[in-house]
Amino acid sequence: MKTFLFLFVFLFSVTNSFSAVRTWDGGGTDANWSTAANWVGDVAPVAGDSLVFPATAAQFSTTNNISSFTFSALTIEGGNYTIGGSALRITGGLTVNGGNQAFNTFVELTSSQTFNAAQDSTVTIGLLFIASGFSNPFVLTLDGAGSFFIGVITGTGSLTKIGSGASLIAAAGSYNGAVTLNEGVLVVDANNS
Repeated sequence: MKTFLFLFVFLFSVTNSFSAVRTWDGGGTDANWSTAANWVGDVAPVAGDSLVFPATAAQFSTTNNISSFTFSALTIEGGNYTIGGSALRITGGLTVNGGNQAFNTFVELTSSQTFNAAQDSTVTIGLLFIASGFSNPFVLTLDGAGSFFIGVITGTGSLTKIGSGASLIAAAGSYNGAVTLNEGVLVVDANNS
């Protein structure tokens, strides 16, 4: 019985690691997220980590080549980042504190969360998917004094706009969720059904 208990405790501790905050420095020879040299401390992120992209880095063009991971929060402090590569799955929201940020990849939300863009910052998302929860739709809240430009929105979740900034949904998609404007400007220049 003692051997079984030890094995259970060992497996439990191995499979339940704590998430960390990983900060991009772009110091590698490529732009890949899996390259440890691109992150402070030369440790690449793993599933569940929060990612920080500072206002200064060796390179601002990045490639998410870790397609199977879901990350927690993303924070972009400034600069002008371009994030491409595999689909980006996040659960804890996006905070942009400055600069012009471009997500040239599929962004998938798997929980309710808030995207916040500070004044004088712009966030462009090519394709956004808001999944639906088991009993309630996931809600994406767009907040802040900055601007959001969403190319295509899809899914069955819900979108709420708060904060004084402006947001644009620019292209038609298979979006079936509610759209609510509480504050600021929201332009839907698309045929969303």
